[in-house]
Amino acid sequence: MTAAISILLLLGLYLSSLLISRKVGQFFYRLTHSHQTTIYLMALFFLPGTFIHEMSHLLAATALGVRTETMELIPHLEEHGVVMGSVPVAKTDPIRRALIGAAPFLVGISFLVAVSFWLTRYSSGWPQIILGTYLSFEIANTCFASGRDMEGTLELVLVLTLITAVLYFVGINQPLKLIAGLAADNQNILAMFNKLLVIPLGINMVFLAATGLIRHR
Repeated sequence: MTAAISILLLLGLYLSSLLISRKVGQFFYRLTHSHQTTIYLMALFFLPGTFIHEMSHLLAATALGVRTETMELIPHLEEHGVVMGSVPVAKTDPIRRALIGAAPFLVGISFLVAVSFWLTRYSSGWPQIILGTYLSFEIANTCFASGRDMEGTLELVLVLTLITAVLYFVGINQPLKLIAGLAADNQNILAMFNKLLVIPLGINMVFLAATGLIRHR
């Protein structure tokens, strides 16, 4: 049950980030009536989060021994949409490619939990609360992997799922028991994770509600 709540919270965070990106883009376009200017304003608006996203790719690739090129934070249009930043990575095996692609999500969620913990335990004034809220908003809306980040991941997941299914049907289900045991042993940690994850989701929901009210006035 606790794991299911975690999945629902992450799904809510992901869907709210999509809505926020769209609302921010619509706002800047109504303001400028220029697609190019809108792209640059959005890039500036999400710049801190984009920097953390791309730096996560860069550090993960470096740690895994995969060659990279210069990190770029200048937005540009591609066939699949707007790219706010990029870190070109050399071709590598599916496992390392998947880990590099997932790095922004793993780093971003870790940052969100840390910021939420800091907000609830150590922030002691409006400047700190505003800073924590801003960081949470930026990271929450830039940490999710793009389609390009997930290249090769689907194939890896399918292979791992197939291997797990084969092991299960031939009676080798220790890996599943191990996962279930770890989940049971870490229920308290997962419950705390869920409580902390409510904070960035709540910030996103407040932002969407506020922008909705402003639009209808």
